[in-house]
Amino acid sequence: MYSFHASIERFGQMGEKTNWYYVLIPQEIVNELSTNKKVFPRVKGLIDAVKISQLALWAIGDGDYILPLNGKIRKDLHKDSNNTVHVQIEKDDSAIVLNAELLECLQEEPVAYQRFFAMNKSWQNNFSRLINDAKTPETKAKRIAKTIRCMLAADTHEHMLEEFRRKDIP
Repeated sequence: MYSFHASIERFGQMGEKTNWYYVLIPQEIVNELSTNKKVFPRVKGLIDAVKISQLALWAIGDGDYILPLNGKIRKDLHKDSNNTVHVQIEKDDSAIVLNAELLECLQEEPVAYQRFFAMNKSWQNNFSRLINDAKTPETKAKRIAKTIRCMLAADTHEHMLEEFRRKDIP
């Protein structure tokens, strides 16, 4: 397990990462977590007392990697940018389990099923995580339906995710 202190930082204008909160991961830790720089290693551990798992480190250029902090993690931490946190991480090789209800619905739509499983594992996990993060059964059902529609209507993974996040699609 690697342990270090880091300041929570926030991107300004930076493409898809605009306004993301994150902690910078020391280069020596990244080198030990992954020898393949084309694969973003997933980590588990603690940030202060908040348990994390299956979080991917993201490359930001010049060999630097970050650990993005989503809203739930920041809320649990009760911290914002410029606050210091104690980070304890290790590689997380556990399998991500895709949302069972999504898988069931995909089986009823062969084209959507084929497109979903043609995507790389990280894209599949992104869609499943968006569904798992729903706070109500109604929101979960809407996100599953939207995922199916996106798989049927779009041809690139980026376009599918862009369509999924559009507010005007129910």
